[in-house]
Formats: sequence, C-alpha cells, structure tokens
Amino acid sequence: MKTRRTWGMGIALLAFLLTIACGGTSTSNADWQTPLKALLTLHATQHNAPRHLLDGEQRREEDFDPNTYFTALERLSLEPGYVLDYVYYADFLGGAPVLYARATDQPPYSSESALPRTLPPYLDSIHAEDSIEGFYQLALLRVLGGQFYLYWHAGYNDRQVLVTPAAITALLEAGDGFEQAFPHDMHREAQNLNPTPQVVLNETTVTVTLLTFTNWGGFEQYTVTFQRAFPHTRIEETIKTLVEYDCGVVF
Repeated sequence: MKTRRTWGMGIALLAFLLTIACGGTSTSNADWQTPLKALLTLHATQHNAPRHLLDGEQRREEDFDPNTYFTALERLSLEPGYVLDYVYYADFLGGAPVLYARATDQPPYSSESALPRTLPPYLDSIHAEDSIEGFYQLALLRVLGGQFYLYWHAGYNDRQVLVTPAAITALLEAGDGFEQAFPHDMHREAQNLNPTPQVVLNETTVTVTLLTFTNWGGFEQYTVTFQRAFPHTRIEETIKTLVEYDCGVVF
C-alpha cells in the first residue's frame, strides 16, 4: 500500500511539472497587484504633457523615462544593448508618446515622422520571464505602456486593469471621472465579474486575459496571445464587452 501511494504521488508531481512546462494556468497565488500598483505609481505624476513636447520639440533628459518601467515590472528586461525611448506626436487634436526600442549606440529619432516604417514594436525587444507573472507583466505593459503625457483626444486611451474585487468596487464608487455616477444596474452586473487575471502557458504561445475598464466601452475582457519564445511577438488581441458603458463625453 505504501509503494502504491508513493507511485501515485510521483504521477501527480510529474503531471504538475508537465503543466508548468507546456500548459500552465494562473492561480490566485500569483502577485497581480504589486506590479500593477508600481506601474500606476510611475504614471501618477506624468499626466500633464510638457509644453516643449506639445510644441514639437524633442524630449529632454528631465522628461519621463520609460526605462523606469523595469523597476516596476521586474519580470521583464530589455534585450541587451537596447533602451526604451519615445518620440512625441502632437497636433491640433491632441498628443501622445510613441514608444520604440533602439540600440544604445543609435541616436534617438527626432520626431514621429522620422521613425522608419519597418520599425518593430517595442515589445519585441523585451524579454519576459518564462512564467505566469512574467507574461502577465508583459500584458500590463502592452495595455498601459503608452499612458503618460496624454493630451486632449489622446485621453480616449484610458483603459484600466482591474485585478481584485476591491478595485471594481472602488471604481464603481468613484464614478467615471466626468462627475457622473454609474447606473445601479451596472453596479450589480460589474460586482459579479471575476477580476482574477488568467495566464495560460502553452507549448509555443501564452494567452493572457485581463478584466479592464474604459469610459468608452465599459468593463471588458481583454485577451492577448504572445509567442512564448523570444521575441514575444503579439499574435492575437481581442476585446469582449462584459458590462457596457459609455460616458458620452466627446473631446
């Protein structure tokens, strides 16, 4: 009987290890909140775009440095010999950063119009730790990476990531930011949502599903699939409405 029980435990352990290697799925034990809070903290003081960027000038040394993202998202790292950089696109309708990765011995691009058409997405230069939390952090960067120095029409890029029931409750109680309370039926529906991120590690791909909110769509299920091996090319991205909401504000 003792031998049979030991054999059974061995089979269970082998199955667990195979799941980690080929098809792991997220659990509630993963740390979802710490990297998200750290990333939002970096953005907290970067709401107002500097005047020189709005005027079409190049970024300055004192402007926001996107390489600080790696202090918040510790399971991510840049390809050796590269840095994150950005140019600022601004016109009479708004302004927003355009992120890119460049070699350290390459001078920064002077403007958005100077970027080459074949420039790879900056995420292709970022290594994610081969783990549930590593690819969760890569998805966070995909959703939130460009949310600094947003001006006027660029404010439509307001997608939030919610990872706890408390975060849903806080958002509902705060209202939409335009002095409008959310409808009562929206409260009821949203509080039934499961905000726990889901990360599925397959043999060659990784799929991350997040609960997000935007004032121009509501609560949505955001799903992104990356190539598991580096470069973690984005293969597919979908958004599904769970609880609809539109603030009605037009910039």
